[in-house]
Amino acid sequence: MEFKKLTTRRVIGIPLGVFLIILASRIFIIVTMAVGRAAFPTVDLPGSWMVEEDHPFRDYLANFDGAWFIRVAAIGYEKLHSGDYDWREENKRLRVLDERGYLEGKAGFGYRHFPTFPYMIRAVQPVFKDWVLTGLLVANIFSFIFLIYLFYLTEDEFGTTAAWFAVTFTTFGPAGH
Repeated sequence: MEFKKLTTRRVIGIPLGVFLIILASRIFIIVTMAVGRAAFPTVDLPGSWMVEEDHPFRDYLANFDGAWFIRVAAIGYEKLHSGDYDWREENKRLRVLDERGYLEGKAGFGYRHFPTFPYMIRAVQPVFKDWVLTGLLVANIFSFIFLIYLFYLTEDEFGTTAAWFAVTFTTFGPAGH
């Protein structure tokens, strides 16, 4: 592999293009979620934070594994597993914890999630003061970095057009969220 010259296109143009693709995909996902939430009835899950009306919309972006990463970051593996905390108080602080999550945490579900991402959330959280917002920002920053690397690797092997397709399909694909 030969060393490519640093040009304005490689330093500014490609990252800007990747950023715009990410932005477009996030807008698409948020609009789809908002329309779906308004158009379809919610399932009756008593005590689940995911169907409560008073949550900020951004909390719904941190559902399922995202909620677990935030729980691990804020509470820690040991405390989640021991259940040595008041889940109602933690829900006021985190907004992504409910009785089911408390019981699943006691059953060891938190251990299914590797520690690097929660530790990064924990490290950055003091800056933003909000666990969910911090988790979303850290996830999107690393998505951006990954997609830039994907672009450069694909461009070296298959050309510029293939690289843009790879970034677009990875970003808009179901596994990209």
